[in-house]
Amino acid sequence: MKGPIGSLFEPSEYKINIKQGNTCDDLSFKLKGFLLTLETKIKNADGNLNKGPIGLQIQLKKGSL
Repeated sequence: MKGPIGSLFEPSEYKINIKQGNTCDDLSFKLKGFLLTLETKIKNADGNLNKGPIGLQIQLKKGSL
């Protein structure tokens, strides 16, 4: 299974032997995770966006709204 860059599926593949009559009728994959890549920006006093601070680390946590 191949999805967008950064996606992780489980299982990543199934091996099927069509010579033995195996079919692909009931194959399922679960999206196990994904990768987010983002860029931070800051707004200066003039209201313009500039690159954010170097080395800033952002951590996503599971929570409720």
